[in-house]
Amino acid sequence: MTSRLTDLPDFNDMYVTIDKIKELTLKRLVLDIQIKEKISEITQESMVDVRYFVNEKPPSMAYLDKTFTFSGIDGELIPLRKELAAVISEVEHARLVFDLDNSRINVWRTQSANERKVLD
Repeated sequence: MTSRLTDLPDFNDMYVTIDKIKELTLKRLVLDIQIKEKISEITQESMVDVRYFVNEKPPSMAYLDKTFTFSGIDGELIPLRKELAAVISEVEHARLVFDLDNSRINVWRTQSANERKVLD
């Protein structure tokens, strides 16, 4: 085992990681809300604007789900979805770093207990 894995992580760094996870999670939730709000606006517009009607009728929800609700009418959802993907990636990375630090604590705890056994 390398000493890096058996050394305790810096607890201040762990708190920084916790704060980062909190901030990124909030950003993710806000982006989710913005995307859902845009989808709602797109749905409302496509149900009343005759430009989006199919056979002189409002489009079905299945049609909207397959067309406009992913990218938007004019692609306006794509930048939000890209930003959301980046935030999700950052959150997952921060969680992995935090989990690794927890694992390092557990390795240190086990190694410390094993060393005490040898001394007894």
